[in-house]
Amino acid sequence: MKNLIILLLLLNPLPCISQIQEDLFDSPDSVANLYLDLISMHLEGKYEQTIPELLAIKEHYQDIKYLDFDFYVSICNLLGHAYYYIGELNKAEKTYQEIIDLLKEDELDSPFYRQTLSDLGLLYLDLRNYVKADNFFSEALFLYEKNLDFGDKFVAALSNCSIVKHNIGEGLLAKMMIDWARELITNDDYQGKHIGLILSNMSLI
Repeated sequence: MKNLIILLLLLNPLPCISQIQEDLFDSPDSVANLYLDLISMHLEGKYEQTIPELLAIKEHYQDIKYLDFDFYVSICNLLGHAYYYIGELNKAEKTYQEIIDLLKEDELDSPFYRQTLSDLGLLYLDLRNYVKADNFFSEALFLYEKNLDFGDKFVAALSNCSIVKHNIGEGLLAKMMIDWARELITNDDYQGKHIGLILSNMSLI
C-alpha cells in the first residue's frame, strides 16, 4: 500500500498544504489529493503539521462516515499516529479507542482493527502499563495470525510484545517471540522495515 502511495505521489506531485478552504469538500478530487499529501507528510515525519487538516476532514465526515467508512477510519488512524509521534499520548489513546469502537462490532478482521490494537499496545508500553499493553498486543497478534497477516506490522507487534512479556516476568515466552520475529526478518521474502527494532529489542531480553 505504501509503495503504491509513493508511486502516485511521484507521478502526480501535489501542492503544499495550505489552510483548508470552506469549499474543499465540494470536490472529491481535492479531498483525495489532500489525503495523499497528508500521507506523504507522515512518511517525512511532519506529523504536527498534518493535525489541523486531519481534524478538519474528520469533523466534516463525522456524521457521514458510513458513506465512506474505510476513508474515515484511515483519517482517524493517521490522526492517532500524529498525536502519538508528537507525544500527545492522551489524544492518541482517545483517537485509537474511537477506531476500536467503530470496528469492534462488525470489522474484527479489518487490518485497521488489528493495527490499532497494536498501536494501543505500543502506547501502553511507552507508559509502562504492561498489563494493558499485553492485553492489546495479545489480541492483535491473535488476529494477525488468524488472518495470515505475517508482514512487517505483525513482526513489529511480535517484537514489541516480547518486551512486554519480559517486563511482566514471562521471560521464556519473550525469548520465543523475539526468536520468531528474528526468523521472519531473515526470510528471503521479508520486505519489512523493522530489522533495527528487533535487534534493539533482542538486546533488552
